[in-house]
Amino acid sequence: MTELSRLRAPVLVGSQAIHGAVEQVPESVTASFEADFLLDHVAPSDLRAIGRELGAFSEYQDSTGTHADPVRRSILTLPRNWESRLQPLTDCGRDVALCLEPHDISVSKIAAGRDKDWTFIGECTVAGIIDVPLLLKRCEAVPEHSRRLIVARNLKVLVERLESGGVTVDPVLLA
Repeated sequence: MTELSRLRAPVLVGSQAIHGAVEQVPESVTASFEADFLLDHVAPSDLRAIGRELGAFSEYQDSTGTHADPVRRSILTLPRNWESRLQPLTDCGRDVALCLEPHDISVSKIAAGRDKDWTFIGECTVAGIIDVPLLLKRCEAVPEHSRRLIVARNLKVLVERLESGGVTVDPVLLA
């Protein structure tokens, strides 16, 4: 892994990023077999090296059952100032990655709108990791108009899912 050893700490952007905020992670996170890393600063040749060494269908996945999935910023929907809220993930006293803050993770997941994303947000809400009013404020802070529309549409689905799971969302917050 010589190509990888010179890279700076990556940014975890998927559900695994929750490890930077809490010790007790939701069940959907422990069931996941991938970790999404934001690697915009990495050259294409290094991205290919990561894929070969740590990605899906790699020897690493064969031996561990997990894999790394490098992503570019262009595919993520994140609220303004997300970088200022990154949280360190430490191991043995040293930072090994930076992690999206839980509400920022959830904004990205709302934009993606997959079943596993609703499950993650629901589990985080029930566990008290996600504060719904703050999440709604972060959704409003998505800078690109077209992405904000996607978030608004998918937010309705999230509210329905949360309420069917017993979480009450104040309608005034959605106005």
